[in-house]
Amino acid sequence: MNLYTYLEAVIDKITPDGRTILIYHGLGGGVDEQKVNYFESKGFKVIMKKHDYRKEFGTLENPGDKGKSFMQRQEKIARGADIIIGSSFGGYVAYLLGCQLHKDLILINPALNRSVTKTAIQEFDYPHNEHMAKSIEYFHGSEDTVVTAKTSIDVLRKPSKYKEVLMQGMGHNTPFKKFKEICEQSEILNVKN
Repeated sequence: MNLYTYLEAVIDKITPDGRTILIYHGLGGGVDEQKVNYFESKGFKVIMKKHDYRKEFGTLENPGDKGKSFMQRQEKIARGADIIIGSSFGGYVAYLLGCQLHKDLILINPALNRSVTKTAIQEFDYPHNEHMAKSIEYFHGSEDTVVTAKTSIDVLRKPSKYKEVLMQGMGHNTPFKKFKEICEQSEILNVKN
């Protein structure tokens, strides 16, 4: 049984009244056990997997299917999630899925404007702007020099439930202390210490 078959089997067992979080890390990132443990300690079910986005979405030299099969697999997994969280490039993946499936989104320094990306990952074979997320909470680091807030906000389709927070002193990466602050400020998560 491969990982995707396993995840789909797990998703089928999720109860409708339980809240499940699906987390997408940034380009070059991976599973963050500290974040997973934090959410599990708050009673959430968590799905987080390491993704090789360059392999999945292709490069200029080897474009592959431009993420089509990856996004199709992720859509199956995301259907079972209540909340989707994404950071940087994972924020873009989360945004696409959240809009397509009308989910609650928490975006952290999301790299939404692919036309100004510093990577070769630009084009996607996945529906764009056909639907709207249920709600979006957008957190951006005041010290982020990788993704500017303006370039992402300019392309963001804002639902009626939209919250934007500038995280003072945070750069592009999100240390756990700042991640915890984000979670505590989130109305979607509604977690307090």
